[in-house]
Amino acid sequence: LGIFAPETSVYTGNRIPSQFLQTIESVGALDDDETILFFYSDGITDIRDGFYFVSDKKVVIYLQATGDTPLTKIPFDDIREVEIYRNDSFFEDSEITLSLEDGQVLSFPVSSDFNRDQKFFEAIKDRMDR
Repeated sequence: LGIFAPETSVYTGNRIPSQFLQTIESVGALDDDETILFFYSDGITDIRDGFYFVSDKKVVIYLQATGDTPLTKIPFDDIREVEIYRNDSFFEDSEITLSLEDGQVLSFPVSSDFNRDQKFFEAIKDRMDR
């Protein structure tokens, strides 16, 4: 299980295991000219159960349980506001909430281990301000 299951912390882009990158690419979440900055999965045995990343181009939310369209790609220009609810508990994740220009509100979990939830949040905020 340890080989295939994601860690309980946010990965920096250069530390994402190759099998996770293959899955990310196979579901169409990553463009060829794109770089992942931070990645998190709350899946227990399969990242397809839920993964989230911020790249140099967009934020991605992938939730297999959502049915027909598990993949949501959000360009930074579509984000009106980003907020974080930090949770320092080992047992519960922090939550990032995106308010989009079209009125949608989307939230996803990120681990607070190593304060990477804050770095994930800041990576989104920094790119929105450009």
